[in-house]
Amino acid sequence: MRPTFVRNFAAGLFGVSLCILPLSPATAQTPPAEVSEASLTLSREVLENLRYFDLMLIGMRNGFEGNDDYRGLSETEQKRFFALAVEEMEIRRVAIIDVMAKGNINRLTAEEWEQAAQFSRIKYVQDLVLAGVNPSGPRPDPATMTPSESALFSRLVPQPFIARLFSKEQIEPAESLVLEAGNAALARFQAQ
Repeated sequence: MRPTFVRNFAAGLFGVSLCILPLSPATAQTPPAEVSEASLTLSREVLENLRYFDLMLIGMRNGFEGNDDYRGLSETEQKRFFALAVEEMEIRRVAIIDVMAKGNINRLTAEEWEQAAQFSRIKYVQDLVLAGVNPSGPRPDPATMTPSESALFSRLVPQPFIARLFSKEQIEPAESLVLEAGNAALARFQAQ
């Protein structure tokens, strides 16, 4: 495989999720926020609840499938390389979540992080994210939420800070770790 493969790997990872949308000027404003351990904990919780790491793995799979070098491998080699890439990403899971949480901490205020954590605990929202749908736009399906979840969803979804949760900036702080995982997977693959 050519060296560009790992760059394509990272590019696919960062550009594939349907729910990660570019920021509009109205939502691109970074609110002033004091970094607190509580906000950092909530930032991690939001990332974990919304399964951003899993979205990155989905993006990785899609990025591979769109790469000529990867498609040129046999099916067995594709499976082996993908397994190695997932292993390398899993080794870095905690660090990836941590760097994303720290990299995004100033994007919301402490109060917004608390509300974002509540929003991210709604299973309907989690399901939308994994399906590649930006939950800051759709109407809630009352059959899948409790009345209190539906009320919380309806109250929070129009808030500008909710749209900020679903921007590509959310995962960009992890790019170097993702490239590191890709390079390690490629080295292991080529050594076998």
